[in-house]
Order: sequence, then C-alpha cells, then structure tokens
Amino acid sequence: MVGTGGVMAAVAFKAWWQPSFWAALSGGFDFRMRHPKFGLTLGTENYGNIRCVNAELGSCFVTLSNNIF
Repeated sequence: MVGTGGVMAAVAFKAWWQPSFWAALSGGFDFRMRHPKFGLTLGTENYGNIRCVNAELGSCFVTLSNNIF
C-alpha cells in the first residue's frame, strides 16, 4: 500500500495441517515520522477432526468431533 503518509507491505502464510497455524509479517515506512514500522503475527488453531456431512439439497455442514487429535 502506498499513500501520502507512508508505504506498507505484508505477507502471510497459513498451513492447513492439524493443528493449523499461520504467520504474517508486515513492514513499512512512515513518511511523517521518518521511521520504519514492523509487525509480526503468529497463531494456531485446533478444531479437532473436521468432516463434511452431506444433507439434503446438496448442502454441506461442518461438524466437529470431541477428539482432540
């Protein structure tokens, strides 16, 4: 992103393994304050065994099991 106040960029990655995790890194430069800005975000999710159950009319519902892994 480029604007009158500065320039910013970001990149993110998400892995769909069990458990899933993601990482995002952002950085930029503030023209008014004349200094760089950086950010890092990390996260994880564990929904258990997700499966798709077909219902009538071709719709699909996501259900969660009680098992952790």
